[in-house]
Amino acid sequence: MMLTSVSYMPAIGLALAGTTLVGQSIGANDRDWAARLGNRVILICMAYMGAIGILLALLGGHAIRPFVSGEGNVELVTDLGAKLLWIAALYQVSDAVNLGCAFCLRGAGDVKFPAVMLLLLSWFGFVPLTHILTFAPGEGLVDFLPQYGLGATGSWIAAVVYICLLSLSLWARWQSGRWRRITLATT
Repeated sequence: MMLTSVSYMPAIGLALAGTTLVGQSIGANDRDWAARLGNRVILICMAYMGAIGILLALLGGHAIRPFVSGEGNVELVTDLGAKLLWIAALYQVSDAVNLGCAFCLRGAGDVKFPAVMLLLLSWFGFVPLTHILTFAPGEGLVDFLPQYGLGATGSWIAAVVYICLLSLSLWARWQSGRWRRITLATT
């Protein structure tokens, strides 16, 4: 996660700027400009986070080694980390869509839908899927769910599935234009 912060921290700043720009455009009664700005913010977030994700994945073990210390399983940890960086690269692109859409929807005043989707997908998608993919049979907290024992790889796969579903739902909401009908309060 420390490595991926190089990707998502600047994207959060860009998405936050998108919140302001979309809100200002709506305040100026130019919802078409708000849509164009939002689309650009989402695209730039995707390009940046995707590029950083691919770069980190290509660096592989070289990117992981500074974070591994001590004796023992250094090679095992480095190899696993290098593989996880490829999964994290997929996560980055979807998270870029999530960030861009969520922040632009917020600027448009559409806050309820993203919050509901986040809660539903987190608790009824991500948490159970992470349990299913991460723990081996008999190791998990809940025995009635299947368990595949993929460990850290399973956790990252669950995170990718979750963020893909969340970003697709927020992208569909942004593209639907329902946010255009929301009236923002004036002072």
